[in-house]
Amino acid sequence: MSLNRNFPTANWRPGPVLHCWYDDEPKAVELGTGESPASEPETRALLDLVGSMSPKAVISIHSRLGCVNDPQESTLGVWLSRQTGLRLVRDIGYPTPGSFGTWAGENKVSLITLELPYESIVAIRRKFCPILERLLVLQDEDDLFGASSNPELQTDGAAPRR
Repeated sequence: MSLNRNFPTANWRPGPVLHCWYDDEPKAVELGTGESPASEPETRALLDLVGSMSPKAVISIHSRLGCVNDPQESTLGVWLSRQTGLRLVRDIGYPTPGSFGTWAGENKVSLITLELPYESIVAIRRKFCPILERLLVLQDEDDLFGASSNPELQTDGAAPRR
């Protein structure tokens, strides 16, 4: 069962959905979606958390596609793409019924999915933890959305692309 196919979205459906583990492989892995939308306690907990915090943005961390998926191409998404060296994509190229990203889009929640590359956990930790830690210490939340002059988040509009 994939928690990332258990969100209450217009395109949620029962039964397995096909998924690929790697960007260049066919979708051949079957993932369950749960008995009903938000049937899993972890899904409900995340929905409750987002609902209670009303964040301006959420970064969801996934693995193996090696990209920054940001449908809005926001300042934060561009910055994250530049810092990680991962390509910035508006769409991962296939439907994601019942996913957190689909739910976020339907509910006007700004969500960026950081799809980690296929690397060892040690390499990922060394490369990505300092970048994510930098985000945690930013004092001015406007920095995350390009409303301030913090040089840490300045972009020239160029980001690695698909």
